[in-house]
Amino acid sequence: TSEMVEQLMGLLIFLALPAVTLKRSHITIDLLDSVTPRAVIRFRDAVIHLICATFLGAAAYRLWGVAATKIAYGDITEFLHIPLYPIAYLMCVMTASTCVLLVVVAVRPTLGMARPGQDRTKSAE
Repeated sequence: TSEMVEQLMGLLIFLALPAVTLKRSHITIDLLDSVTPRAVIRFRDAVIHLICATFLGAAAYRLWGVAATKIAYGDITEFLHIPLYPIAYLMCVMTASTCVLLVVVAVRPTLGMARPGQDRTKSAE
């Protein structure tokens, strides 16, 4: 039914978010990266990751409130009577996890740590 599709789509997106963030597989546009110095690119990426972490932290905070409201009101799906609060809490946890990962990805270059699957010599360039 459409209820299951809606719930599973939400789960799929939020469960994949930390993995996509860790692998840095988000869609990016790099028109000027070929002419921009590496240090500027690293600084820009760190700032962008920290801004995104801030917004996702705020979203996780709001999702926690939404989940608490769903449990307080006993919200369930219309036909299958599936409780909505577990999915809301899972979305919150995955969003918070992504927030933490974004901070790690932002500070990783300053700590001299290579990305997963990347040679340390390449990260030093």
